[in-house]
Amino acid sequence: MKKQQLRQQSTSSGTSSEQLKKKALVILKQKKMYEHQREQLYNQQFNVDSVQFATENAKATVDTVRAMKEASKVLKVQFKQKEFDIDAIDALNDQMQDLLDYNEEVQECLGQSYQTPDDIDEDGLMDELNMLELDLEDDFLLEDNGQEQQQMIPSYLRDDPLPQAPAEKPFNERGLPAPPAKNEASDVVANQQPPPPIAQSIAEKV
Repeated sequence: MKKQQLRQQSTSSGTSSEQLKKKALVILKQKKMYEHQREQLYNQQFNVDSVQFATENAKATVDTVRAMKEASKVLKVQFKQKEFDIDAIDALNDQMQDLLDYNEEVQECLGQSYQTPDDIDEDGLMDELNMLELDLEDDFLLEDNGQEQQQMIPSYLRDDPLPQAPAEKPFNERGLPAPPAKNEASDVVANQQPPPPIAQSIAEKV
């Protein structure tokens, strides 16, 4: 009995494995078919894109050539005018340059100072200016060094002025602060500044 059962199981497992192999072969064939169709679709799309690009390029070329022809006609008509005479343009350019040079000379003449002597040595003035700049830099460095040295000194060795002691307030018999005297109260009232006219007018309206 056991042998028959083992034989039946082996035969059933063999048939099932064969069926699975057949199904796997069918799936592999479908996969290959789908891959082939996908490649064909890709090639067709590439061909369509290539044709569309070539068509658009041809249209752009035609438009460019037409625009160049129209521009050539317009330029030929424009260049025949008197204003495009190269000799006249060159002469006008030279004339404008001469006028600008003359204007520059006039401005230099008008910008001269009547009180400045002609024998001033500009190199000497520049040297003097450089010396003044060096002196100013030295002064700034000395001030900075003095401040840094003052900060490096401990606080207990500095000659800083002592703070003023607070003024003692008088107390009455009960130990409470006494009211200010009449002279002090009058001084406080006198030191108060009068209100501005705008504030005074608003106070009067209120």
